[in-house]
Amino acid sequence: MNIEKIGKFIAERRKLCNMTQQELADKLGVTDKAVSRWERGVGCPDISYLEDLSNILNITIPELLKGERIDNINNSDISNSINYSINSIKNKYNFIINIIIIVIVSIISLLIIFYNIRNIYILNKEYTNNSDITKLDNYYNIILNNKGKYNDIDYSKIVKHINNLKEMDNIYNMHLKDHYKLKDLVFFIDNNIINQDIYPILLQYDNNKKDNMYTYKMQKIYYQSIISSISNILEESLNYHFKGDNEMLNYFPIVISNFYKNEEMLLKDICEVGDLYE
Repeated sequence: MNIEKIGKFIAERRKLCNMTQQELADKLGVTDKAVSRWERGVGCPDISYLEDLSNILNITIPELLKGERIDNINNSDISNSINYSINSIKNKYNFIINIIIIVIVSIISLLIIFYNIRNIYILNKEYTNNSDITKLDNYYNIILNNKGKYNDIDYSKIVKHINNLKEMDNIYNMHLKDHYKLKDLVFFIDNNIINQDIYPILLQYDNNKKDNMYTYKMQKIYYQSIISSISNILEESLNYHFKGDNEMLNYFPIVISNFYKNEEMLLKDICEVGDLYE
């Protein structure tokens, strides 16, 4: 199919019909620039205009596609018309599909970039640390340097608890922070390794510490429930469902403060029961 030949043929037939480019364009519902492009061989009429264009120019569709008058239409001309129609439809739909794919990929990419930037902002947002946390270093030193009246097995369990607590304390250093970020909470939760149950050991030496044991356990249950809720909030953030400020996050310094006070009570009882005071 010769596009330039088709263009010249359209121009020739238009002039024979005493029409300007604008008049032909108006009949087809296109712009005169589109007609000009066809006649210059820059482009070809869309398949949807072939029937109307051929009727207006008093020619057949095969003649239009061949770019010349045809005395006898043969199978080859019909085949060319069919192939042109099929290729035009394919090209049109391929173009539309490619545009849709590009738009979808662009939207998904922009959303991923937006949510990643949003998550970075959320994870680095600062919250004020107004909690009152007592450092436990003095208790660490006393217990680790004095076995007291505990037997070897019980003392080794107490030392393990102290070392775990020190490790978490060194990792997080919550008591040193005036402000904390959401990513700090992720770090704290991931490194929360305090899991020893020491009060049953103390009760073997002093049964009067039962009330403190119940208080300690209740505080741990409360503490773990808050940690679980905050973990869910952080998971929502990572899954792009975090809706911004959440009041639960503002309670986190209080939770940390209660955690340290609870551990302080335990360490104080360890010292009292084991006669570990210097």
